[in-house]
Amino acid sequence: MVAKSANFFEEVAYYDYDGISDDVNEKELIMKAIGTTNSVLVMRNHGVCTTGRTVGEAWVKAWYFEKCCKLQMDVLKTQRVYRVVSPELLRQAKLSLETEFPNGMFEWPAILAKWEAR
Repeated sequence: MVAKSANFFEEVAYYDYDGISDDVNEKELIMKAIGTTNSVLVMRNHGVCTTGRTVGEAWVKAWYFEKCCKLQMDVLKTQRVYRVVSPELLRQAKLSLETEFPNGMFEWPAILAKWEAR
């Protein structure tokens, strides 16, 4: 899962969610928080938003992000020392994933086929 977690290296932004809002101006704050280079927005105390060039890419990113977060929580629960992967290795893995296994390229068609087979 370390390889898949590299997808999110330097692409996660945070936003302090303040509850349900009907203020249309909040969209500007959310857009500013996610910026132009991030694909994941963690809205603290609320949830996660992912973006992508396609719905499939965004959905697959959300799926992998949840899996990576769960794995990280499971590792932290062990209270054991764990190895932190270097930024250089994460950048290299991210580049490989983006060029050879882009998010959604293989997973999304399989997910749609499974849903349509129901």
